[in-house]
Amino acid sequence: MGTKRSLAALLLAAGLAAASGLAASQANPRVAARDQLIITVWGIKDWSTKYLVSPDGSIDFPEIGRVKVAGLTAREAADQLMARLKSGGFLLDPQVTVELEQTPNKRVNINGSVRTQGPVPFAGEITLLEAVTRAGGRLPDAADEVLIVRAAAAAGAGTDPSPEPTVIEINIREIENGELANNITLQDGDNVFVRKAQAVTITGHVKSVGAYNIQPGTNVEQALALAGGIAERGSDRRIEITRKENGKTVTLKGVKMTDPVKPGDIIKVGPRIL
Repeated sequence: MGTKRSLAALLLAAGLAAASGLAASQANPRVAARDQLIITVWGIKDWSTKYLVSPDGSIDFPEIGRVKVAGLTAREAADQLMARLKSGGFLLDPQVTVELEQTPNKRVNINGSVRTQGPVPFAGEITLLEAVTRAGGRLPDAADEVLIVRAAAAAGAGTDPSPEPTVIEINIREIENGELANNITLQDGDNVFVRKAQAVTITGHVKSVGAYNIQPGTNVEQALALAGGIAERGSDRRIEITRKENGKTVTLKGVKMTDPVKPGDIIKVGPRIL
């Protein structure tokens, strides 16, 4: 009974913390990618319209060009536009108002050991703790480590046409306990995997990065099969396992396909050397 109460208290505290942060952000919201700004320039009807914030956090404003607005409040965005219009000599005394229109047109996907798996829509910005809280919070069998898989940015000319996604591992229990430094802001399209305590995490050059439940006696080859196998650019000779032994974190290199894996292992497949 004491354990259940402790878990309930922890979840409640996490929810309250998330709600408090959300309320604060709603009281003074800041512009984020894919938000819309309703901009009115007094006396110039053609410039007074709705502007969509691009993925890089900017808008394309007449005469001025690209203006970075992400991270600003509506008032700060208006001040910046007025300053740019005046310094550029476009208006002697510009009067600009900005209204921030945020709709839940973005989403992150939460999977693993949470009460409600699936997409979590949001407007503006959302932190890791807010997203997990909206998914109902972690289940009792959840591990402390949360894996965030973030798609690579679109490749430009002359770059790798198929860049690898970024994988971020965060200890969410530390965040729940008030250490908010790692309570990162998620990006539209992020995939969040809340690991189970009896699961292995498979990252690197595999076909499907994520957390997978394993049966006793599972070896590396069988575990990698759960992740769809090694990707084309991966190497079965560059596999390493990070695990905790006697309270310490160790990394095993030169791992073979027949080596056994343990719950909590992090298996990483490295790239082939061309």
